[in-house]
Amino acid sequence: MNAITPRSETEALPHERFQALLADLDTAGDNAQYGHVLDDMDDDLFLHGRKFLTEILQSKIQDRVNAAEKTAEAKQCPCKKNGSPQNEDENPNDEQQSH
Repeated sequence: MNAITPRSETEALPHERFQALLADLDTAGDNAQYGHVLDDMDDDLFLHGRKFLTEILQSKIQDRVNAAEKTAEAKQCPCKKNGSPQNEDENPNDEQQSH
């Protein structure tokens, strides 16, 4: 099998974390009691794998957001005021009334 070489520092961290995930799976399998190897490895993968995938997804979404914010369309967006996004529901001059 060919080794995958990360193309950037952004890709390097997930590759390192994936290698650690594989090592954790091996450890879980090595430390499992007889008859529990599959269950222990499965539990470990769901616990650590889900977190890993969530962090990768968050990272990739943030990369997309950063790239989108650099486009001409984003820079001209009327939703921005003084270079920062504004929530349409927020008006700093409005006071909230308590009931």
